[in-house]
Amino acid sequence: MNEALKDYMNGFDLMGYRLRDGSHIIANEERYDSAQHAFYVTAAVQVHISDEGKAFFSPWLITGDEEQIRILTTHIIAFSPPLEYIKVQYHKYIISSNLYGSLTKKEIGHVLDQLFNDELDNQDNGEIDGGIFDDYTSLEPKTLEWRNQWRPYDN
Repeated sequence: MNEALKDYMNGFDLMGYRLRDGSHIIANEERYDSAQHAFYVTAAVQVHISDEGKAFFSPWLITGDEEQIRILTTHIIAFSPPLEYIKVQYHKYIISSNLYGSLTKKEIGHVLDQLFNDELDNQDNGEIDGGIFDDYTSLEPKTLEWRNQWRPYDN
């Protein structure tokens, strides 16, 4: 990934929010208003988990790019910064969404490949359309049964 893209991505203060209705959104946090007890965010996307364990993004609210959305703290259960690879996938989704309609799917893929040319970034199994970003089940804890083969005295 080139330095200009890293600088662009570092200009975002991405946060993940779990809301009282059970939804999970990721957005660029612009500011917090302590008098109103509200976060003001832009470019909010909702995270969905499919039956197959795949996670993908969709727009949370249809707004302009710079339009701020107010989320009252009474509607938030928890919030934290997303994992780094999810931040990258978020930016891929936002960039591809902004290019949609101006370029073909293949052209968007080519642009994203050029922007995110790091070898590790290109190992994901996601698609551009819909913002699919990796097997969500890989975040679940794994069992430790494999350890039994290395500890025969416990069998």
